[in-house]
Amino acid sequence: MHLASARTLAATEDSAAAFVTAYDAARKSLTGMLAVQGLRARGGDGGHRVLGELMQAQLPQHRRTLREFDWMRQKRNETQYPDPDQPTATAVDVTDGIAAAERIVDLGDRFLEFVTAGTRTA
Repeated sequence: MHLASARTLAATEDSAAAFVTAYDAARKSLTGMLAVQGLRARGGDGGHRVLGELMQAQLPQHRRTLREFDWMRQKRNETQYPDPDQPTATAVDVTDGIAAAERIVDLGDRFLEFVTAGTRTA
């Protein structure tokens, strides 16, 4: 749902909301990948950063896709907590962020399907 919302917001002038919503889609997917394993990244400083790092360690073959979460996290922080020296999310960032979030969500879907395949009953 967050991806659909991000796509809708991308058609508006609210690049900040569109980007943050795409970021949230990716973040929730990573959170789900950990949750299905009984794991949880702790909140506080660096909690979101740890999500990407944990999944990169578990899925090194998908490191390129998972690294996209890091730049999204940085751009989200710059957008949520503006600093005159750091640009906030632009329309280009929104397009790139939605594409990155789609890849992360797709990876999350495949991960969850794989992890839960053994727990299904016939």
